[in-house]
Amino acid sequence: MFGSERRKAKDVTRRGTLAIMTGAYLHHSQVATYGLNDDASSWLYSESVVHLISVLGMLFKASFMRKYAWATPEFFLDSVAKALAESDASLGLRPNTTFSLVFTRLIEMEKFTDAELSRGDHFADSALRIEKQDQRADKLTVEKVLRTAADRYFADAQKLFVSV
Repeated sequence: MFGSERRKAKDVTRRGTLAIMTGAYLHHSQVATYGLNDDASSWLYSESVVHLISVLGMLFKASFMRKYAWATPEFFLDSVAKALAESDASLGLRPNTTFSLVFTRLIEMEKFTDAELSRGDHFADSALRIEKQDQRADKLTVEKVLRTAADRYFADAQKLFVSV
């Protein structure tokens, strides 16, 4: 039982991470439609990846961390890092390229309180960061783009955890 649950946790984390990297929730080509400069476009894309991994982390926590001692934040991050390395390799990137870009921001997002998350402060924070890269960025549009991607991802990703 222990081994199968651990394998299941790795599998759903891998599949959930790879789904993020397909661009199904915010594809890098979509980012170009917002008329942002290259820096702000890169920030928008990377912020979306961070938000989606954060959603995956919340689902992981609810499904595994409360039940199993081995299901730690380190286990989750290691599983995500391996899946991102797999995605990087498929894109011809050096392993851990994506993880190194999003890791620090993931840690920063963990500092938001439940009340702040409920208000969407993490989306507003991302919008401000993107606006710093391009003053033409419409903060409300950026927040909506990130929130919509996160909501869609949550609806789909929670199905991975149903049988857990």
